[in-house]
Amino acid sequence: LLVNNTGLLALYLCDTTMMDMADTMTTAEEEKDWSAEDCKPTSEAIDLARGLENNWTLQQLHLKSNHLTNLGSIGHMLSKNKCLMELRICHNSIDATAALAFCQGLQDNTSLEILDLTGNGMKDDAIKLLCQGLLHNSSVRF
Repeated sequence: LLVNNTGLLALYLCDTTMMDMADTMTTAEEEKDWSAEDCKPTSEAIDLARGLENNWTLQQLHLKSNHLTNLGSIGHMLSKNKCLMELRICHNSIDATAALAFCQGLQDNTSLEILDLTGNGMKDDAIKLLCQGLLHNSSVRF
């Protein structure tokens, strides 16, 4: 339903596991912010990322403390999404494998301005990969 959503500007999925969005999202244009604290938990962000690939309204996505380790689907979403301006993936578990998957999407994205990766305990190899992605990205400023 995120693909068809025309009013959601910010989505906060913090301090929880990823959510099953299918039964909870709305397409109401008047809804601007949404929180998923009461949704059924799942273990993957794949459905969320697929829904955001062609979403043209969501500008902020906060995924703090979700125990994310695989950022491949989010990286793929970044390569296609042209609207997301703020992405906060702080306090997760980003390692070199996750950074590599995320890096290509970061290189291709032209709308993202704010990227927050604090508190992920990344090692040097993961940081190097993310830096490579940022070198080829002209939109991230913070």
